[in-house]
Amino acid sequence: MILLLWIISFTFPGSIYSGDRIFYYDARSMASGGASVVNANGVNPAVFPENRFRVNFIYNPVFTSEKRGLRVYDSYGNNMGISTIDENVTSTDQYCGSLAIMPLNSFYLGCRFVPAWNFSYNYRHESRDDFYQLQSIEEITNQGAIDDLEPMIGLAIGRISIGVSYIIQYGNIHYRYSLITNSGADSIMESSTSYQGSTGRAGIYFKSKIGLDLGYVYTYRSSLSANNSGADLNYPTTQVIGFAYQPANRLPTRLAVELAYEKWVQPLFVYKLGIEHHVTEQQALRYGFCLLPDYNEKSIWTTVFCIGYGMKRDRFMVDIAYSYAKRDYSSYSLNLALPENLYFSESTNNIILSVSYYF
Repeated sequence: MILLLWIISFTFPGSIYSGDRIFYYDARSMASGGASVVNANGVNPAVFPENRFRVNFIYNPVFTSEKRGLRVYDSYGNNMGISTIDENVTSTDQYCGSLAIMPLNSFYLGCRFVPAWNFSYNYRHESRDDFYQLQSIEEITNQGAIDDLEPMIGLAIGRISIGVSYIIQYGNIHYRYSLITNSGADSIMESSTSYQGSTGRAGIYFKSKIGLDLGYVYTYRSSLSANNSGADLNYPTTQVIGFAYQPANRLPTRLAVELAYEKWVQPLFVYKLGIEHHVTEQQALRYGFCLLPDYNEKSIWTTVFCIGYGMKRDRFMVDIAYSYAKRDYSSYSLNLALPENLYFSESTNNIILSVSYYF
């Protein structure tokens, strides 16, 4: 039982601490590995608005699968396979009208709404005796997210844009625990905690004549207070620098690279890479890659592979993207006097659809 409780707390640490990072903004940024500092839709409040009012909407179903188990060895030390302890799937849907930009000559006004940290998580464990008779069912469910509502203002002159934003952070996290057993009284515990806080963000975006775009975003740290006796949620100061390059009038392919520095207790870096290839002037294929270290233990990594498609017409754009994420524990040294044959496998399948309309 102690081993099982440890496995529960070890996997998906985001649902226990400050949430799991949502590494993308919309379908275009996801397909590009999350790189968005030098994209039209992204975390950078510095943008180059077109001369039309634009609204962007997102639909985002997420499917997460995890396995917990033990590696099984024979008497000669050969790996015979995996004895699965648990296998769970978490499914969530996120709907949000994500972005509106209104140009006012060289100035522009905008507002963005997007989930930033995900707390959705499901765990179910069935205990059985030596005769495979069900003894108990234990379930843990977390639901919720921390959302960002971000009004922004900026100035775009020539090849440079500067923008600032004020971020209102809020969310509600619902927790439910149930234990159904045939050897004692059943138990159910539920709690709901609301959080609220704010922070600020500033960015700059530069477009050169040679097809090289540069972007930089600074986000100040924040602390979200709980409406009850629960612990506050704390998020770090973040600095993101990125560049994109597409040879002018030569190749229909754009390369974007992004590096983020997050000042947690243990500072860490997040790496993002994206490629956008225009098949025609109205259609694009995108490929991306992202490396996300865990903010509690830097030796635990999540690797994300992404692919997407975009289509643009006169008044609207449609983008769709898919990502597969795998969390890796192989480089993590347990050092907890626990069996070395512990096995963890966590993967996430993510689909996102973005639609932009120009008035």
